[in-house]
Amino acid sequence: PSLQNQILALPPLLPGQTKIYHLENGPQQQPLLTLAQGLEKFGHRIGMSVSEDLSSVDHDITSIRLAYFGLTLLLLCCAIALQSSDIKRSLQPLANVGRELDNITTGKQQQITVDVPAEIKLLVKEVNRLLTLVVRRLQQSRTAIGNLAHALKPSLALLFRVAEHPAFNDYPELRQQLQTQTDSIHRAIERELKRARIAGNQQASIAFNPAAELTTLAQLLQTIYADKQLEINVNAPDVPVHFDREDMLGMIGNLLDNACKWATHTINVDITFAQSLTISVADDGPGCDGLDAQLVTQRGLRLDESIPGHGLGLAIVQDIAEFYEGELQISRSQTLGGFLATVRLPLN
Repeated sequence: PSLQNQILALPPLLPGQTKIYHLENGPQQQPLLTLAQGLEKFGHRIGMSVSEDLSSVDHDITSIRLAYFGLTLLLLCCAIALQSSDIKRSLQPLANVGRELDNITTGKQQQITVDVPAEIKLLVKEVNRLLTLVVRRLQQSRTAIGNLAHALKPSLALLFRVAEHPAFNDYPELRQQLQTQTDSIHRAIERELKRARIAGNQQASIAFNPAAELTTLAQLLQTIYADKQLEINVNAPDVPVHFDREDMLGMIGNLLDNACKWATHTINVDITFAQSLTISVADDGPGCDGLDAQLVTQRGLRLDESIPGHGLGLAIVQDIAEFYEGELQISRSQTLGGFLATVRLPLN
C-alpha cells in the first residue's frame, strides 16, 4: 500500500545518486526495503523512493530457517541412530563373547564357542587354551593328591604297627613321638581323601548349585549314617553361585558330616544370598558353648574322643572360609538346641 502522507526519514541524495536502505521501523513499525534516487528537474533537486514491506518476506525467512533447523536436527538424529546401529552391530561379537564368559563363570560351559572377527580370534583362542590348561592342571593336582594319599596309606598302616611293636616298650617317649607324627600324617591324608570323595569325579567348575548338590549330599550322608535314621532338611536356592564346586562340597560336606556324628535325629541346612553367601548347619545334638566353640576349630582336637574321627572337619571348613575371605562362627542353635555352624562368604 501507498505511504500516503507518511514521510520516510532518508538522507538527501545528489542528482543521479541511488541507494538502497533497509529500514527496521517503517511508518507502521514494519520492516521496509527502500530504493532511493536523487534527481534534478528544471533546476530543482528531487528525491524519489520506492519501499517494499518485508513483513511477509521476514515471515517466510523465519519459516525457512525453522524448516532448515528441523530438517538438520532430523538428519542429525538419523545419522546418530545409524552410527549407533553400526557400532552395536560391529561390537555384537564382543557382546557374545561377554555372555559366553559369563556362562563360563557360572559353569554352564567350559570354552568360548561363538564366532568372532579375525581381529580378536587369536585372543579368544588363547583364552580358550588358558581355560583348558587351568582346568587340566586343577584336575591333575587333585588327582595327584588323591593318588599320593592312597599310596601312603599302606606305609602309614605299617608305621602304626611298628609303633606297637614290643621293642618300643622300653622307649615310651620314642613310641609316643612316632605315634603322634604318624597320626598327624594320617589326618592330613584323610583330609584330602575326604575332599576327593565328596567332590567325586565331576569336572572342575567355578559354579556351585546349592539345591542340586545338597540333595545328593544329604542322601549320601543319610546312607552312611543309616543306623541313626537322620532327617536332613535342606533349604537352598536353585541358583548357581560363583564358587568352586569342590571347595563348597568340601566345606558343606564336613559341616554335615560333623552334624551327623552329633545329631540325635534332625539336621537343618539353610543357604541364603544377600550381601554374602550364608551357610548354616544346625543339629539337635548336645552342642557346645563358650570355650568349646573356639576349640572345635583347632586341627586334630576333638571334644569327645568316643566319637570317631580325626578332628579335621571344622578345621577344613575354616581353611576354606578364610581362603574366600569369609568366616566360620560356632554357636548353639536356637531352634534345635544343638550345634550351629554358620559360614559367611562375600559374594564379590
